[in-house]
Amino acid sequence: MTKRQHAPQTSDVQTNAFLREVDDAMHEDRMKELWNEYKYLLIGGLISVFVVFAGIRYYNEVREDSDIEEAKLYIRSLQTPVNYEELARLAEQGSSGYALLAKFYLATHGINIGNTMAANMMYVGITEDNRNAKIYRDLANLYNAKMLTEENQYNLAKTILAGLSDKGLPFRDSSIEWLGYISEKEERPELAKQFYAYAVDNPQTTPGIMERIKARVEVLNR
Repeated sequence: MTKRQHAPQTSDVQTNAFLREVDDAMHEDRMKELWNEYKYLLIGGLISVFVVFAGIRYYNEVREDSDIEEAKLYIRSLQTPVNYEELARLAEQGSSGYALLAKFYLATHGINIGNTMAANMMYVGITEDNRNAKIYRDLANLYNAKMLTEENQYNLAKTILAGLSDKGLPFRDSSIEWLGYISEKEERPELAKQFYAYAVDNPQTTPGIMERIKARVEVLNR
């Protein structure tokens, strides 16, 4: 029997090496072709990414410095005697949480000195500024409704409170309690009891509000 003769393996190795070199050369040529065709787009994209990143970092640094300055201004303004002009400037020009605190402070000051119109404008300004978190906008609405109630503007107050009394809202209990209080002032005790009963039946009503409501119901039942 004649033995099968094998071709030398050296030829296969050389062939494979040659094919790899050809493939690498083609790959390199293709990369050069792509680079020549799209290099300006790639460079422009990298520059854009760098500019955006640098801009965000610069904004954060400036914002942080601005917040620190507004904090200093807020604390300085509250030193005795209170500098209401500085607070007003912070409330008007500031953008941090300290500017929001200044607005609440100025609204309370307006109520204390009998300038309810200024207080109302400050509260409305807070609620209409969507940069403020919803909980602060709702809180401003609640305070405004309470002030309007004391000014006997019951219809306006009830409209505001109705928007705060839905299930799941943070100031629901306070809104329902205050709607009952308005009903008392309008000499509608049965309606007031309905509001109070609605709050009492809610297991999530806070203890403080629950105690006040029970005391009001006792007075109404006399």
